[in-house]
Amino acid sequence: MVRRLAAACAVAALAVTAGCSDDDPTAGRIPSPTVTGTPTPSSIIRTAPSPTATPRVEPEAACGGNPFDPKKVRAYTPDGPPYVGRSIHLSELVNLDFADIYTELPREWNAKLSSTPGEVQLLICEWRDDTYRAKTVDTCDYESTDDSTSTAKLVSARYRYRVFEAKTARQITTFTLLGSLNGCPASTAGGVSEQYYQRVDSADLAAKLRPFVVGPARR
Repeated sequence: MVRRLAAACAVAALAVTAGCSDDDPTAGRIPSPTVTGTPTPSSIIRTAPSPTATPRVEPEAACGGNPFDPKKVRAYTPDGPPYVGRSIHLSELVNLDFADIYTELPREWNAKLSSTPGEVQLLICEWRDDTYRAKTVDTCDYESTDDSTSTAKLVSARYRYRVFEAKTARQITTFTLLGSLNGCPASTAGGVSEQYYQRVDSADLAAKLRPFVVGPARR
């Protein structure tokens, strides 16, 4: 009996530093932590809640949706920088008719391609003008894997642009541009549509936007 107890004490000694004897019923037990008292409010460290940033809304919603509804326009980046100053005003272009071929902003203007995408000052919204009387200007021919051919019309189009201050949703300007690029989509993963639309040349859009993006902010 004594031999077995001594062995048990030796094992317990490896886990905790405690006394061990034949007579001590608490030998080998891990002592309970000592309670020094209940913390008082003055001893509790309290931290102030950090301010919550206003979440960025979806760009389509900030633009007022499609079709455009001025009552639905929202500030895109409420916590972002205002449209002020004389340098390049970082901008973001949003196409609301989900075109297959996109018009693009110059790289140095494009907030998405910058190192500070959250610093966007201008939100540029683009819609295809459904009131414009389009006409066929070309065709788009596609061959499928079974050697059959599908043809779609390429039609003329006009686009409406609205430029908003991203921080406040204040409209800065609005204008229209005619499509001039006769580009057929390179791929049609969702199937060939009945018709595609001419797109605005990126250079034409940049020329129209330059007075608002480069130089003094327009009020």
